[in-house]
Parts: sequence; C-alpha cells; structure tokens
Amino acid sequence: LLQAVLELMDSLEENTLQLTPKALSAKLTLRDPNNAKLFTSRSLGKNIRKMAEDLEKHGITCTCGRGAERYIRLTKQTETS
Repeated sequence: LLQAVLELMDSLEENTLQLTPKALSAKLTLRDPNNAKLFTSRSLGKNIRKMAEDLEKHGITCTCGRGAERYIRLTKQTETS
C-alpha cells in the first residue's frame, strides 16, 4: 500500500489529493488491477492511518476525517528555499 500511494502521489501535478476511501481504492486499482483485493474501501482508511508515520518520512501528510462523507487527504510537502 505504501508503494502504491507513493507512486500515485508522484504521478500527480497537484500537491493535495482528497478522496473518499472508495474513490481512492478505485484510483489505486486503476493504476494496477492486481491491487483490487488489497485496497478495499473498507480497509483502506484503517491501513493508511497505520502507515501515516511512514508516509510522513516520504514527505506526505495524511489526514482522515468525515465531512458529508469520509475522506482521506494526502498532501505532498513542498520544499521551501
């Protein structure tokens, strides 16, 4: 999961991605259909929260929450001079 999220974030032009767990699961599965069973929307939020510290080591901040729907927000930290 960590590698899949890192690759997804590297492929984005924007710094922030905010999706529902179901939408993020679909996006990860689109990138690699073999991930379909690994990244179910039910387990995705739980597993991303567990690896939040590892994501931060790679410069990605993870925030999970609930507004109208549950969401997962991934933000690439930008380098400042």
